[in-house]
Amino acid sequence: KDYKIAWSFLSNKNKRKFYIIILLFIILSLLEIISIGVVIPFTAAIFSPDTISSIKFLKDFSGYLKENQDSLILIFCFLFFIIFLLKNIFLLFVQRFINYFISDVKVLVGKKLLTKFLKQEYLFFMSSKQGKLITILNSETQILGDNYIQSLMVLISEILILLGILTLIILTDNAKGLLIVIPIAFLVYLFVKKINKKIKSWSNKRVILAEDLSTLNQRIFLGIRDIYFSTNIVGLIDNYSLLNKGKNDLEVKNNVVQLIPRAILEITGLSVILGYILYLTSIDINKDLIISNLTFYFLIAYRSIPSFNKI
Repeated sequence: KDYKIAWSFLSNKNKRKFYIIILLFIILSLLEIISIGVVIPFTAAIFSPDTISSIKFLKDFSGYLKENQDSLILIFCFLFFIIFLLKNIFLLFVQRFINYFISDVKVLVGKKLLTKFLKQEYLFFMSSKQGKLITILNSETQILGDNYIQSLMVLISEILILLGILTLIILTDNAKGLLIVIPIAFLVYLFVKKINKKIKSWSNKRVILAEDLSTLNQRIFLGIRDIYFSTNIVGLIDNYSLLNKGKNDLEVKNNVVQLIPRAILEITGLSVILGYILYLTSIDINKDLIISNLTFYFLIAYRSIPSFNKI
């Protein structure tokens, strides 16, 4: 329901831009997959050139690659640099495009709201709290863009990247990589389910406090003459401080909650990787192969944990 309402805010031009953003996210996820996937032949070429023949897409070239190992390392270093350079340049371009898109949406929604307000009867303004209207027009419009639409962009982007990582794990026959992804995904699900109701509750309280603060600010500066002759200035200041403290306390709770998933995910990811190291050493596997596998799994964890945290 919320997404349908948000979608109805957009103009046809904004909707077309949204589809372009989805396409850009798909390209970005492909670049992420390539940047992780190239690690396998890169580490194999450096640490265990004999294992190159076990990599499916390099199997036919294994003889040539072994004979030209020195030049191979140089080529992979160059490819590594180019891929990461292109990925980061493209990422900056995508973020710039998204920020302009969100800016356009905020301007559009603000214009629609003001137009709607000005078309109301005079009694509408007499019966409505002015602080509420000002809050909706200013801060809530900003929050719609910065906290809601921006979050939706992040959600779509990171889900596509995780799907790409999952595809890479399957295509490279590294199903053990799911040992990192699955427990992390399960923890994210549990955490989101647990904290979701609290976040909604805090959000509703924040809106009410923001409206009350806006109303109080307006009364203070519009009625400054009456305040000078008032005998209850201390009470007014205390009321302002109380509302401000309530609003800031909610922001503190929200900021702390944002730190919890990262800590949980990092500990889980590290535990899984360390457990996998112990498993590989216990079965007496080739050390070069251990390094190659761990580099791949470390990159999966390094890239997937931030994605899960953002989601």
